[in-house]
Order: sequence, then structure tokens, then C-alpha cells
Amino acid sequence: MRILTMAAGAVMLAGAAQAAMVDLTYNITAEVTLGERDSPYGDPDDPEYPNSFYPGLPVGEIVDLPLNVSVDDVTGRYSRADLGDREYITVDLMTGALSAYILEDYEDLREYTLNADGFGSVFFQTNPRDFITDFTGYTVLSWSVDGLPDMAEVAPVPLPASMPLLALGLAGIGWVARRRLS
Repeated sequence: MRILTMAAGAVMLAGAAQAAMVDLTYNITAEVTLGERDSPYGDPDDPEYPNSFYPGLPVGEIVDLPLNVSVDDVTGRYSRADLGDREYITVDLMTGALSAYILEDYEDLREYTLNADGFGSVFFQTNPRDFITDFTGYTVLSWSVDGLPDMAEVAPVPLPASMPLLALGLAGIGWVARRRLS
């Protein structure tokens, strides 16, 4: 029985593959739908912290937003949580649909939602200086992605490496059943 267990473990390890990272390049075309500046101490009439003045892109402008990400080529996920930095990225490797939350230095936040239908939304929050926060929202008009793995290479289930293990298991069940009957 011990040899059977060791053989089954060896077959399972032979079938397990190490996941690699895949680099994806997103080309996003979006329309600016929100442009706002805010300060917790702001007053629209205060020249040092003007809430009403937003120096960014005007609402209605069409822009290109490139995005480069790296995700696991099996799960389509990547996450990192360091001091001040956070990244949570999920990609559907069949369609390229993306959900990403990227925070840098507790200050600059980028959120992306790209749906399989070609639309989505993007939100940026930046802090150009103390006590000032700029918000920019985008409605995604179209997007494309380069670098998706060819899903035709994915092995069908069950994996060929697991077939000997299945055969061993069925033979073991048959052997036990026959032994009980006799």
C-alpha cells in the first residue's frame, strides 16, 4: 500500500506544472466623465486650496490610456501588498476582461474595470500636493489587449498525467471489492 501511495504522489507531482507570468498590454480608449479637485480644508474662494479649479483633462475629451500588467498564466491573477503599495489584478484569460486596483504610496489610486463587451470604467485619484486630491473618471469606449496566452494550448480535463493515477485508483477499488466478496 505504501508503494502505491508513493507511486500516486509521483504521478501527481509529474502532472503539476509551475505557473508562469504573462505580460499583457491594454490599449484603452476612454472619455473623461469626471474631473474634480478636493481638499478637506478647501474653500472655493481660497486661492491656496481651490476645490473648484481642476487642472486636469476637460470632461468630454477622448484619451488613450495604456496599461501594462503581469498576471499568472493559469489563474489570471496578481496581487501584491507592500508598505504603501497595493495591487490586485484579475484577468479573464479567455476574453481579456480586467479588474484592477493599483495603489501607489498610499496616494495615487488607479481602478480599472474592463468588461468582456468592450466597455468599462477607469478611475484615477491623485494627490499632487498635501491636502489636495484630484479625481478623474473615465468611461471606456473600447479596449484591446495584446499578449493573451493561446487558450487552445490548455490541456482538456482530465489531464493526461492524471490518467495513470485514475487507473491505479480504480484498480485498487476493484481489488478491495473482489477481496471482500471472496
